Amino acid sequence: MIIKIKKTKISDSKFFYDLRSNHLNSGSKKKIEKTSFLDHDKWFKKNMKEKDHFFFNIFYKKIKCGYIRCQKQKNVNYISICVNKNFRKKGIATEALFEIENKLKKIKIFTAIVNRKNFKSIETFAKVGYILHKYKKKFAIMKKNLNKLKIINQIENIRKKNNSNWMDVLRLAYKKSPKEASLIMSKIYNQDNRISRLVKKLAK
Repeated sequence: MIIKIKKTKISDSKFFYDLRSNHLNSGSKKKIEKTSFLDHDKWFKKNMKEKDHFFFNIFYKKIKCGYIRCQKQKNVNYISICVNKNFRKKGIATEALFEIENKLKKIKIFTAIVNRKNFKSIETFAKVGYILHKYKKKFAIMKKNLNKLKIINQIENIRKKNNSNWMDVLRLAYKKSPKEASLIMSKIYNQDNRISRLVKKLAK
């Protein structure tokens, strides 16, 4: 792990404000009008007290370089992340998104609202398992359902056990009737190849 996330303190209000303001205005020809620090500070202190709003600072080599937060609104857990532009392209956002899942184990479904033209952010969320849910005006709504991942893991474990059972059947077949077993395995191999070719078509 190259990063750590730690609970934010009230004293981090200015850090959040500066980072967010720079993020909103970076790379844009038209500068976005900033929310005043006073208004931000009121919002920050109020939301820090909310039980369903979680703030974390992101540290890279002990340097505070970003933030990640999760806020519950109408039973939807919204995730938001911002990394200082000087620390990008290091995999920091990717690790932070995984790490917040470890910190907030009770939350099983995360939702991200990303500007649909911000392809880098969309790619980052997709990289850690977020799936495009829908487009809403200028935004892409992406979701990650950890319950589904749990089911996939369960299927994987069952398949591992079942593969072992198949090998036991194969050993028994070869012992009793090696010629017939070889013919059946040849047919299975041919069908597997057909499946592989179909999968390749899906991947194109």
